Amino acid sequence: MLSDDMARFAIEHTPLELYWADFNGRFVEVNAAALRALGYSREQMFDLALWDVDPNFPPERWSAFVESLRQERHARLETLHRRRDGSCYPVEVTVSLVEHNGETLLFGLAQDISDRRRMERELQESEQRLRVLINSTPDIICFKDGAGRWLEANEADLELFALTEVDYRGKTDSELADDTHPTYRHSFLACEATDEAAWQAGRLSRAEEVIERFDGVVKIYDVIKVPVFEPDGRRKGLIVLGRDITERKCFEEALQEERGFLQNVIDGIDDPILVIGTDYQVLRMNRTARDIAERSGFIDHCAACYKLAAARQRPCNQDDHPCPLRTVRDTRQPCKLIRHYRAPDGALRQYEVAASPLFDEAGEVRAIIEVSRDISEHLALLDELRERELSYAHLAQHDPLTGLPNRLLFADRLSQSIHTAHRHRRRFAVLFIDLDRFKQVNDSFDHSYGDRVLTVVAERLRGLFREDDTIARMGGDEFTVILNHIRHDQDAATVASKILDLFKLPFEVLDHSLFLGASVGISLYPEHGTTVDDLVRNADTAMYRAKESGRNNFQYYSRELTAKAVERVRLESSLHRALERGELLLHYQPQVDLEHGRVRGLEALVRWQHPEAGLISPATFIPLAEESGIILAIGAWVLEQACGRMKDWLDRGLVTAETLISVNLSPKQFDQPNLVALIDRILTTTGLAAGQLELEITESTVMQSVEQAGDVLHRLRELGVKVAIDDFGTGYSSLIHLKRFPLTTLKIDKTFVSDIPHDANDTAITRAVIALAHSLSLEVLAEGVETQAQRAFLIDEGCPHGQGYLFSRPLDESGIEPFLRERLAQVESAVDSGARP
Repeated sequence: MLSDDMARFAIEHTPLELYWADFNGRFVEVNAAALRALGYSREQMFDLALWDVDPNFPPERWSAFVESLRQERHARLETLHRRRDGSCYPVEVTVSLVEHNGETLLFGLAQDISDRRRMERELQESEQRLRVLINSTPDIICFKDGAGRWLEANEADLELFALTEVDYRGKTDSELADDTHPTYRHSFLACEATDEAAWQAGRLSRAEEVIERFDGVVKIYDVIKVPVFEPDGRRKGLIVLGRDITERKCFEEALQEERGFLQNVIDGIDDPILVIGTDYQVLRMNRTARDIAERSGFIDHCAACYKLAAARQRPCNQDDHPCPLRTVRDTRQPCKLIRHYRAPDGALRQYEVAASPLFDEAGEVRAIIEVSRDISEHLALLDELRERELSYAHLAQHDPLTGLPNRLLFADRLSQSIHTAHRHRRRFAVLFIDLDRFKQVNDSFDHSYGDRVLTVVAERLRGLFREDDTIARMGGDEFTVILNHIRHDQDAATVASKILDLFKLPFEVLDHSLFLGASVGISLYPEHGTTVDDLVRNADTAMYRAKESGRNNFQYYSRELTAKAVERVRLESSLHRALERGELLLHYQPQVDLEHGRVRGLEALVRWQHPEAGLISPATFIPLAEESGIILAIGAWVLEQACGRMKDWLDRGLVTAETLISVNLSPKQFDQPNLVALIDRILTTTGLAAGQLELEITESTVMQSVEQAGDVLHRLRELGVKVAIDDFGTGYSSLIHLKRFPLTTLKIDKTFVSDIPHDANDTAITRAVIALAHSLSLEVLAEGVETQAQRAFLIDEGCPHGQGYLFSRPLDESGIEPFLRERLAQVESAVDSGARP
């Protein structure tokens, strides 16, 4: 037997809480585990009653519990214990009556069941998640025991068999057949039979089952049944999974019918039709081709196409006998080609072979459809007709004096332009040109001289336009032009200005120098008309308005468009002289370390200080510079000025050797062949280290030509220059290409930053860009930071740098230098004090 000391040792060291109390609910003894659990000392416990520790047993309930215990002598229950700090935890308590020194006491043994409760909750939550998951699938799922009784089923299964209001658990299929709609009886009995077949097979079985619903709808299910056995081989359970394949079966039947129908269709075509696999084997043919194959001694699906069509022993050579299969496989596009065959009588026959690709589910070419037709007579007739038509058409559709299209051909081409523009939602312009002062020429000289002048004018005009544009002579001294594929209203004004420029030079005709002018009217499709007559009439009206405005100018049919176009032409003319007049200047916007405030870099932004219009936004003049080509000169000037200024600030101690100067590259700058050489020369001339220059390029620029962009970027990085993708997230970058580019920085566009952290979409996009930059080991910088909340969010998400009005607007040279001095002083002071700037 255990000694008293051993018993006391065991009581004090057991992890279970032990309590002794009298019938008044007062504690007379507790063990160390109870004191630790409740947080009281032994003396404090003796001053407490049981309801001070157990909130579920107030005095009024305690008396009833004691009376019950006197009779039962033993009780087990789950309740709560309250610690000294007021917190509660769940316990399982076993209470018994014990005799001690002639006194009856209550002995309680309590065990903390917090972990068990947590595990029960987690199990319940897991079961609930599993139930939601099972019920969310449209497939039917059912679990049965070894006797075929239903244990569980998902909602899809219950709805299918109309069991949502039936207590199905514990019932077999036969029993359920009596509890639901009679229509399902056959299905339940069939399920019972296939269940037994799965048990007998002892492994997964799969079959299609037809189920007729009570509403008359017939469903076909692909059913998988998985039997589960006990270790001793007894049946344990059956898992039933079913997927509705009704639509698929209908599609397969329809497809089979369609195949038969298509075979009948192609059999009714007299031209031979072949379906040829990528291995040159004939997969299918129509009746005509089959007859040819049989006459040639070949059997369906057993001949290679080159043997059947050209009697060759190997695939056709592309040079002397083009192979449509190889052409379609390489281009993935339909093709047509002409083949020449020598007939048995020695005559040369021409065949038109049309081949179209057949794609598999992965989008790869799996076969071609080849249709051949003898077009020998057709080609001979066409050649004869073509020679006649060319002669007649040219005379009927061209002006005999200038060789330009005449009014008839112009109207036809204008009609085609209207049709094409309507179909593809494009725009185009019609220009009506009338010569100024031409009447004086005819009055001063004879008409033959005037004809010569018109010929020279036509030649000069012809050299101005593209091949897909049309210039025509309408009669007399009137010319018309169709400008196809214009993007902006101003494009027509640009061309009109170039036409007027043609007349600034004299026309040399038969030893005479003549100065003529022109008035140009412009109408736009579809704004100014959608028919040939409307567009020509409105352009003619605009031309007369140009004459009334002083001649030698252009006018739109709309006066508002004319004003805008004139202003744009004037602005473009001024822009050509802005650089040489010193009207361009640079502003600089700081890029800072978001957490510590250090200047990470400066973005150089070009501005135009027009002597009359004042400061002009880059959004206005940069597109003009791009279209006119002057952007290359402006870009070179910006690079040289920015690099030179950065080197000057570095020498004066306003920036450090780690500070960057960021310069935006336009698409045309990026495409210029000598870009890398230009930047190398500017760095050498200014003395700025290549590592301090960062070039900003938009997503759309680098994605226009991925291979060329990759080559240029690699050469720039070899030079040592850093490369940033500007406005990231607004373009359409392919990550496959993006990760191959030698980039250094991603700039988050300000449109995403402006509404963080309040807008969920912008917040998600910003987080994604930051994560992408980290995964690609790129630096990330946010544009448009304007609030402390945005700054805090970016810091928390791992974006170290930013720029925006929170730190500074773009500043000119006189403003940026004090900023750099002040920020440098703040950072140095913060470093000395250990505080954040």
